[in-house]
Amino acid sequence: MATMNKYPLNECKMPDLSALSSSNSIEYAIRVNFQNIGPKEEVATNLIRNFIRLVDQLVFEYESARTLSQQMISYRKKNPGDIGVTGYIFMMIGLLETTIVLLHRSILFAKALESINPEIVRLDPQIINNGDMARIVNFRHAIQHWDDRITGEAAKKGRSIVESGQANSMLPGIDGFELLEKRIEYEELSQWIRHIHAKMNEAMGYSEV
Repeated sequence: MATMNKYPLNECKMPDLSALSSSNSIEYAIRVNFQNIGPKEEVATNLIRNFIRLVDQLVFEYESARTLSQQMISYRKKNPGDIGVTGYIFMMIGLLETTIVLLHRSILFAKALESINPEIVRLDPQIINNGDMARIVNFRHAIQHWDDRITGEAAKKGRSIVESGQANSMLPGIDGFELLEKRIEYEELSQWIRHIHAKMNEAMGYSEV
């Protein structure tokens, strides 16, 4: 059963994705320029380049959040009760927010490529299904429009506002994180990232030459 601990965390079960490369943009540029690979159509080429760039950043941000969680736990053990651990929490929240936004954008680029030519990229609906995508989109929207909810602009736009008793930021936990009653588990997040990274590798190897 998933566990949402209150701050500060003494455990964080983020799967290790350090084996996934996050420097593929440079490698692809070299391949295109010197090995003459890739699609002939310019739109597809630009989509692939941006898809790779986003996935590189996605992996980097996720791994940065995981590394920070380990540092936070280590700091807490060495400095029990020290308020300095709060800084780690805030930085982790920022990295996780960016991870979700980048995951959403990466999926959109993958779908755009799939619509042009499914031989370049074809997402597996068993790994990222419609329900998963809806949660990712809702989470991304909750992050992007959070400021409106706090400042009161949301009410003017007919959107939900922060109610009494609701958390005023994302809540990282042992197994996942929450925002406005929306939840994503670290295990499923890592599975989505692995899938998107694998599809990026397929796109990098695609050639019409």
